[in-house]
Amino acid sequence: MMAMHAEHPRPTIVADIGGTHARFARLNPQGGLGPVTKLSTQAFTGLPAALDAFLAIDGGPRPARLSIAVAAPVFGDDVALTNAHWRFSIRDLGKRLKLADLRVANDYEALALALPHLSAADRLAIGPYRGDGRDGAPLAVLGPGTGLGMAGLVPVGNGWRPVTSECGYISLSPHTDRELAAYRILRDKYGRVSAERVLSGPGLVDLHLALAALDNRRPAEDTPEAVIGAAKTERSGAASETVHMFCSL
Repeated sequence: MMAMHAEHPRPTIVADIGGTHARFARLNPQGGLGPVTKLSTQAFTGLPAALDAFLAIDGGPRPARLSIAVAAPVFGDDVALTNAHWRFSIRDLGKRLKLADLRVANDYEALALALPHLSAADRLAIGPYRGDGRDGAPLAVLGPGTGLGMAGLVPVGNGWRPVTSECGYISLSPHTDRELAAYRILRDKYGRVSAERVLSGPGLVDLHLALAALDNRRPAEDTPEAVIGAAKTERSGAASETVHMFCSL
């Protein structure tokens, strides 16, 4: 069934495009976010096709304004997703979709800009300094998904400036003997072990397989969902160890 929409002089859609999922939502006339539709990134040839699929589900008018957060560096006109096949020109996309306004940002840049709106209870202080978050201390957001994303936020004058990063490419740093042993298994397999080689959805499975190899056993879980599900229900001590090590790293 198509959704009913109040008329809006400049219909606006926002999107979060990752290596696994593409999420779309429409802003209502009051600026609030409507229902979020989640699509598979891999199921579409590119952003226009995925947007058409969302519009078919949503039933509302085509957007005049589109704001996109992408899991990719955004430094010029050409945008290529880091962990998916989508690639587009910002200029050409705006013309093709006949948009009055198109905004494209790195997904973690967008997340970083939201950090000042969180309460102190929603943030964790790192290191010996324990500021309250209102004194201009830098902020950062970090998150594993299809890859590993991170961005910083530093005070500039009376505002903030996001600092984007491709931190997933840094080398992983094992600390304990067990972590080091798993790291060696992965190094033998891949040559170099980046942070997102482990700290990501696919990386969780790789870590699980590495720990299984250390113990000379065959793991029962072979997807991120299965590993996490087994750890939650304590069906598998091996899955619990994988999740704990993942979080520790």
